[in-house]
Amino acid sequence: MRLSAAGARMRPFQATDLPQLHDLGAARRPLTWLGRAALYATMMLLLVLGVRDLLRPFSSPSGATAAAPAWAQAAEVYAARFARDYLTFDSSAPDRYKARIARYLPEGVDPMFGWDGQGRQAVTLTLPSGITVSGDRSAVVTIAVLVTGGTWEYLAVPVVAGDGAFVVAGTPALVPPPARASVSAPPELENDTALSAALMPTMAAFFAAYGTADATQLSYYAAPGARVSGVGGLTLAALVSLRVEAAGGGRGDRTAEADVRWSDGASGGSFVQSYALRLRQAEGRWYVASVGPGIGLGPGIAGATVATGR
Repeated sequence: MRLSAAGARMRPFQATDLPQLHDLGAARRPLTWLGRAALYATMMLLLVLGVRDLLRPFSSPSGATAAAPAWAQAAEVYAARFARDYLTFDSSAPDRYKARIARYLPEGVDPMFGWDGQGRQAVTLTLPSGITVSGDRSAVVTIAVLVTGGTWEYLAVPVVAGDGAFVVAGTPALVPPPARASVSAPPELENDTALSAALMPTMAAFFAAYGTADATQLSYYAAPGARVSGVGGLTLAALVSLRVEAAGGGRGDRTAEADVRWSDGASGGSFVQSYALRLRQAEGRWYVASVGPGIGLGPGIAGATVATGR
């Protein structure tokens, strides 16, 4: 029911008061065509992008490194074996050399492979140093080779892979060793000099136990709940320096750096090595929560403060 135009009388609601279907369709028609146009445009864009990606060469994202092929590691092992046989020679047994080298070469290639048949040399160790993949099945593998006399040589070996097999595809070449990289000095620890000096005897005793792997002594110095294992076979010559970070932020743990001189009874020599520690205070004592290799260059090597732990 609704009011009449005069507002005085009311008449029943009639079906003619509803919007007619043909009127709704006319109102919706522009929206329908707009939605279809958007859908067709989206489909066309996806189609164009898909065809473009199929046609253009694949490129890895900026900064990403392409994964090495599945055969790369096997190629390094193969090249290391070849390097050992190639650089091991004896003028008194050239036939033995040819028999070894022929297994790596294509059919018909002279197995002397450039050797003049003179001299004598033996390889004691080979280590893969790098690989440069140059094709779907080819690469140049660089091998570090330790020869008699204690000399390291670097040999670049071109190899080709195929169905699980390999072949040396060209003459190898001696190349320079890797260059020495530059390194920035690590940030210096803000040293609590008083605590560092007070803990020198304790840390010297700890490292003495760490070197000999004395489980009883290590358990005494290890923080509650921490597991600290020793090396074994090392004798502490001196705790050259100890640097414990100054307290900050109310933390109970402190980071520490130590330079330790180990002596080797077998050789008679000694070395200074750096360690990073995490120290924890509990019940008035300082314990070792963890110990591992340090990242410094041994700033305490020239230090004057030394503790022997004895």
